[in-house]
Amino acid sequence: MKHALASVMLLSLFTACDDNEDNKPNKPDPTVVPVAVDYETAEGQLAEDKGSFPVTINFSDAAEGVGVIEVTVSGDAAYGTLYTTSPAAIDGMILLNVEEGDTQAQLTVVVTDNAKLNGHKSAAFSITGATGGVALGEVLEFVLAVKDDELLHKPQEMVKVGSVANQLKNTYEYNEDGQVTKIHWESKSPFGTTTGTDEYFYNIDGQITRYVRAGGAIETNYVWENGLMVRQERIQSEAIVSYFEYEYNANKEIIKSNNYFSDGVGGFRLDSYSEYAYHDDGNLHEITYYSFDPGDEVFVKSTVTAYDTYVEGKNPAPLELFPGHAVQKKLPTGYTRTSASEVQEYQVAYEFLDGGTVSKKTITGPIADAGVTSYTYFD
Repeated sequence: MKHALASVMLLSLFTACDDNEDNKPNKPDPTVVPVAVDYETAEGQLAEDKGSFPVTINFSDAAEGVGVIEVTVSGDAAYGTLYTTSPAAIDGMILLNVEEGDTQAQLTVVVTDNAKLNGHKSAAFSITGATGGVALGEVLEFVLAVKDDELLHKPQEMVKVGSVANQLKNTYEYNEDGQVTKIHWESKSPFGTTTGTDEYFYNIDGQITRYVRAGGAIETNYVWENGLMVRQERIQSEAIVSYFEYEYNANKEIIKSNNYFSDGVGGFRLDSYSEYAYHDDGNLHEITYYSFDPGDEVFVKSTVTAYDTYVEGKNPAPLELFPGHAVQKKLPTGYTRTSASEVQEYQVAYEFLDGGTVSKKTITGPIADAGVTSYTYFD
């Protein structure tokens, strides 16, 4: 009798264990056939000022049971800073719950619109797990290109062709405030090809403080007072060899620049100066350049460059008196350069992209300035 009772109890224990195994929530239901999950598309793009982007995962059929899709987040766009998601990612993972009868799942990428130039970035979403009523399909990676609206349409490259044998190409880099930090240049001439990088440095107020050309071949420091750049110093071997001093009008427009050179005995002498006149809308009208005549020991007018007419349009490469200080807000249609011996006349024509952005500038006239300049932009 005791042996019979023990056998019944042992059989009951095994039966209970089997029942517990069947009741485990993670045990796959043998009657449910998992459906394959695939991204609707493998890539997309969104400008940061456009809000959000829905990402859809399609099922091969309606789900026969509940399940979970695991999505791993990666890419060079910083989660939580440049974008977030709904549902939110926890420790780099998004969990998408699937209910019986569902034919798709969706997550939403919400892009942060800031005022900084962070550059174009990408956010990647990899389906790394699918359990329950879903299984891994084939299209398991989605990459969203996040376009920085502060970078969009900024000049990326400029190529000027003066002749078949003369060409200059500039490629631009910017900081988060949209200021140029580097220009990588390549210059071709009948004597060969040279390359280099110009670097630009700024203070906390965004004012340029230093410019270095081609690894130190030329170095320029900029001195500011009361929000105005008053002195530009050219440095060689850690010593000032020349400098400009600037004068301003009530509109904070530069009206004069005085150019000083070393006199060879520890001091500096005024070598030349330029005077600037403006149209009523602030665009540059004339530059009058004066040089020193050592024979008569007086300054004489050497050249006058006049920009009489402009047209509406954003100038991708305006004339600057120093980096960041443009004196042409519109597009000049031509100019003249008058000296004691001749008058040079130049005409400037433009081609535009959709939206009015300049794609090409053609200068015709004497060979000194003539040429065709093409512009490409970040898109």
